[in-house]
Amino acid sequence: AILEGFVNREVLYAEALDKKIDKDADLRKKLEDVKKELIINTYLQNQIMGHIKVDDKEIEAFYNNNPAEFRNREEVRISQIVVADEATARQMLEKLSIRRDFGELAQVHSIDKASAERKGDVGWFTYHKLPEEVRDSVFKLKAGEVSRPFKMADGYEIYKITDRNTVSYSFDQVKDAIKMQLFQDRFQKELKTLLDGLKNKTPVQLNEALLK
Repeated sequence: AILEGFVNREVLYAEALDKKIDKDADLRKKLEDVKKELIINTYLQNQIMGHIKVDDKEIEAFYNNNPAEFRNREEVRISQIVVADEATARQMLEKLSIRRDFGELAQVHSIDKASAERKGDVGWFTYHKLPEEVRDSVFKLKAGEVSRPFKMADGYEIYKITDRNTVSYSFDQVKDAIKMQLFQDRFQKELKTLLDGLKNKTPVQLNEALLK
């Protein structure tokens, strides 16, 4: 089966080349984008990721120094409706005020298709996992309560708290997640340093007309 898969791929590739598919302008642009991403990722692997080490002592220290994150941690389960503009957001609130089902409205009207398929559900969040601009307002809501609309990058977002919970996690349960978090924090810090240095020595000009 594996061999046949290889053969099928090569036969199809040869036929596509014969039909000059590789000369298509849109395809060549996509290939160039993929090539650029692969080169960048390999560069970052060599420059940063391959040198970052997170040892067990660091992971255990993070666990012990952040008890609120892992012991008796408060979490909220959130559903959302994302719409393009403020007027539509107000319409959603009006529908909710007459007891329209939040999940059904999300399914029909939310422009975030991934969560719309789940009737708006986006899972569990701690206070610090919520976006900074909404956490104070949203995290204090009781189960069943709905937020006001918030202007976010993707549009206007309305949140509903569908459940609240308090959980505790043992070190073994969260060890891998902590390691990944520490790795990502260190990577982002080193990436910023790298980019700041590159931008200082590389002239960057924006074509405002193309940007628009």
